[in-house]
This record gives sequence, structure tokens and C-alpha cells, in this order.
Amino acid sequence: MVKEGQAEVWDEEAVWRMELYLSVGIMALGLLSLLAVASLPSVSNSLNWREFTFIQSRLGYAALFMSTLHTLLFGWDRAFQPSSYHFYLPPTFVLVLALPCTVLLGRLLLALPCVSLRLARIRRGWEKQRCIRFQLPENERNGTEDISDV
Repeated sequence: MVKEGQAEVWDEEAVWRMELYLSVGIMALGLLSLLAVASLPSVSNSLNWREFTFIQSRLGYAALFMSTLHTLLFGWDRAFQPSSYHFYLPPTFVLVLALPCTVLLGRLLLALPCVSLRLARIRRGWEKQRCIRFQLPENERNGTEDISDV
């Protein structure tokens, strides 16, 4: 193209998107590699429970987020172009994003204070009603002999 006197136009947005796409992909690969190494039996046996759960849960969600962001940055323009929808089917990267986005949205819902505080209390042993009533439908009486403290 340069020999004909035509040079390609420098598209600033495309260059930034490509740089972000590669950078986020490298970070996601690093996090996934760390998860893979931490799941080896020789490494996981040397970690205590707190370290292992931090690596597998927190870094796992971070790796999932980075991988999803990598895929979103890859196909941002192509997701909204009608020419990408051959036979009225979406591109493959749009289909692949359904499950990770669902998992991340579910995790975000569980992180809301109204849900996370209640989950934290349940994990510490809190129950809504401390006593369980064992009562048959035909024997509906309100005596204390029907109550069990569990």
C-alpha cells in the first residue's frame, strides 16, 4: 500500500483496544497460571486453609473477570455490526460470554450488603428460629413436649 502512495490510517481507538486486549489477556493468563500451580497437590498441601481458599476463590473470580474482559475487548466492535451475524447467528465470542457474565453477575448479587451480611451470619451459625417443632397435622397442640432445641 505504501508503494501506491496510500498509507494506512492510524486508528487510535483500534490501537488502544488492541493494547488493552493483549495486556488484559496476559494478566488473565498469569492469574490462571497461578491458579493452576496452586491446585497442584504438592503446592496445595503446603498452603494453609486461608491461603488456599483465597487463591481459589478471590483470585479465581479475578481471573474469570480478566478473561471475560479480554473477550469483551476483543470483539467490542464486532458485536454490534450486522455483518458479523451470518445466518442471523451471533459471533462465537458473544455466545461464549453468556456463562461467565452470568457467574460474575451472580457473584455481584451475592456481594450486595443486604445479601452478604445475612450469608455471613449463616456461615457463623446463625439460624432464624432456634427451635424446630415436630408436630403431626392431626396432633396440633401447643405443648412444650413437641419442641426440640437443636
